[in-house]
Amino acid sequence: MDQEKIGKFILNLRKSNNLTQKELADKLNVTSQAVSKWENGRGIPDISFLKLLSKEFNVNIDELLNGEVEKKNNYKLKIILSLGLLLIISILIGFMIIKDDNFSVNTITSTDDNFIVKGVVAYNNNQKGIYITSIEYLDSDDTNYVINSCGLYEHFDNVDSLLKECDNVKMFESYDELSADNMNNLLRNIEFHISDYESLCKDFLTSDLYIEVKLIDSSEKFVYYTIPIKISEEC
Repeated sequence: MDQEKIGKFILNLRKSNNLTQKELADKLNVTSQAVSKWENGRGIPDISFLKLLSKEFNVNIDELLNGEVEKKNNYKLKIILSLGLLLIISILIGFMIIKDDNFSVNTITSTDDNFIVKGVVAYNNNQKGIYITSIEYLDSDDTNYVINSCGLYEHFDNVDSLLKECDNVKMFESYDELSADNMNNLLRNIEFHISDYESLCKDFLTSDLYIEVKLIDSSEKFVYYTIPIKISEEC
C-alpha cells in the first residue's frame, strides 16, 4: 500500500472540492494535523475515516486505498454524460429545424487512444456548430498542473488557426498550488461551444482539428498535450 500515493490522492480530492485542511478536518471531526499527516504520506486514515472520506468525495474505498480513480468508467457518470450529449443534440436539432429542415449531426471523437473525446457537430446550409462536452485522459499522470492555455485549432494549408479557447477553464501565467490538479481532473472541466463555426476547409468534415492544452507544473515547466479529433462520416 503506497501511503504517499494515497496522501496525494486525498490532497487532490480536497483541493478539487475547494476545502482547506481545517475545513476537511472539521467535517471529519479530526485535527488539521491528522489531515496533513495523511496528505504527506506519513499515515493513512483508519476504516471509519476512509468511509467518511469516501462519502465526502464520492469515491469508493478501493479508490482511496489505491490512490487513484478506477480507470473503468463509472456507470452513473456514463449515464450522465450520455444524457448530456443527447440533450445537446436535441437542442441543436431543434435549433437547426427552425433554421432549415436539411441538417446533419455528426459525432466527434479522438484519433489518440490515450484520450476519449465526446461531442457533436451540427450543420446545414446556413450554420455549423461544434460542441465538445467531455475529454478524458486514459493514461496515468499524477503530476499536478495548472492550465496556461487551451484551445481548439484547425490545421489547413500549413496554417494553424485558433477556432476557440476552452470554455469553463481558468488560465494561469505561473504555477498556483491551490488551483493545481492532475491531468484528468483538469481535462474534465474543458468544454467547447462554437455556434458559428466557419471552416477554412471547403468540406469541414475533412478539416484537421485538434485540441492543444498547455500546462505548467510545480517547477514552472511547460508541458504540452495535443489531442487530435475527427468528425464521423461524410456529407
